[in-house]
Amino acid sequence: MPASKSWNWRVIGAFAAIYLLWGSTYLGIRFALETMPPFLIAGTRFVIAGSILYVLARRQGAPVPRRVHWRSAFILGFILFVLNNGSLMWAQKRVPSGMAALLIATVPLWMVLSNWLLFRGRRPGRQVFVGLFTGLVGIMLLVSPNAAEPLDTVGALMLIFASFAWAFGSLLSKHMPIPDSALQGAGMNLLAGGALLLCLSFLSGEMAAFNPLAVSLKSTLAVVYLTIF
Repeated sequence: MPASKSWNWRVIGAFAAIYLLWGSTYLGIRFALETMPPFLIAGTRFVIAGSILYVLARRQGAPVPRRVHWRSAFILGFILFVLNNGSLMWAQKRVPSGMAALLIATVPLWMVLSNWLLFRGRRPGRQVFVGLFTGLVGIMLLVSPNAAEPLDTVGALMLIFASFAWAFGSLLSKHMPIPDSALQGAGMNLLAGGALLLCLSFLSGEMAAFNPLAVSLKSTLAVVYLTIF
């Protein structure tokens, strides 16, 4: 098969993963939140997923990470998973899953602005601004049919903050010492972020009030789906 066609199929597969897996994440979170607390869900899924990735990376020959790599993992884990996903999980108890997905779609805007203003990157050109503006208009058009429904302001602001945190953390990761193995680095970030979220769950009183017997099958399957996919 020619290289160009192979590349096109990889791109199509990547877009399919974004649309189907990324998009369905918010529905899965809604199902999980029906009978489970937000920080406990996030911490559990990330610790499990991070452990699997870390073990796979080590079996593939990745060396034992240095202390500086773990420091980066905890910094990035805090930004990407506590500030971003923790805020998202908390906000989805107040905002519908579809609306949450739309507000999180502002990540490209924060990515461009953060790279320019905070990381001293190149100033975006006119085409970039036009593309961002077009995307924001698209989001507004998708949101507008639900405008008659009251939107929780605090939940919406938390989702916007979560979007900024993901953009900032993604850009910061380029300037921090991380392992050569991308699989190992991802596993470490997930492990660190998951551990911090479990600590937050404990400190916030979630664990004390949590009753495992009250967890529904739907919520359990949702957490399994979120952990794997």
